[in-house]
Amino acid sequence: MTDYFDPIPDEPTGVSPEQEAKRQVKADAKTRSLRTLGQGAIVAVLLAVAGVTGTALSDGALPDWAAYGALVLQAGGAALASFVHRTLNGDGLE
Repeated sequence: MTDYFDPIPDEPTGVSPEQEAKRQVKADAKTRSLRTLGQGAIVAVLLAVAGVTGTALSDGALPDWAAYGALVLQAGGAALASFVHRTLNGDGLE
């Protein structure tokens, strides 16, 4: 069985093409938002590690954890925005 919409299915699926298209848009929006969240989390972790390392090497002061938390929230916001954008504009996906 394929993961993509087959316009001429070999056997009846009981799902209309419109329903299948909506399912595909939702699935695409979900995977795009998860990729965006993962990318944002990787960047946040790398920046946090660099910041903590730089702070520890320079003066030994505690790092600003609130700033790193803001990076994580930004990644989550970007993932949410990506999901909403793909869901609303998914009709033209190719």
